[in-house]
Amino acid sequence: MSSNPDRPSFRHLPTGHIVFAVGYPAEELEALPDTYWAERDMEASIAAVKAEAARQILEVAPLWKQLNDIREPTPEGDARLAAIDAIRAQSNTDEALIREQANG
Repeated sequence: MSSNPDRPSFRHLPTGHIVFAVGYPAEELEALPDTYWAERDMEASIAAVKAEAARQILEVAPLWKQLNDIREPTPEGDARLAAIDAIRAQSNTDEALIREQANG
């Protein structure tokens, strides 16, 4: 069960909703695992990192330009693809750090 009083700590069994205990019969509640909110925080952080990487990649080159750069390589296209690879590598590093911190 979560020890943070600002977050609900129970699942309402009939509906599956995550709830605070107030107002629900005890027999209809199941305590959330201690890791429930930490896992959701980690997932949200990773999704934010991926969304920012996607935004940066599209800023470097829209999808159609990326496809053209792959199909007909040029020095400019190679530079764009290298920048995209660097963004992806940083995103992967950030994701690994988030997972490492979440696992202690």
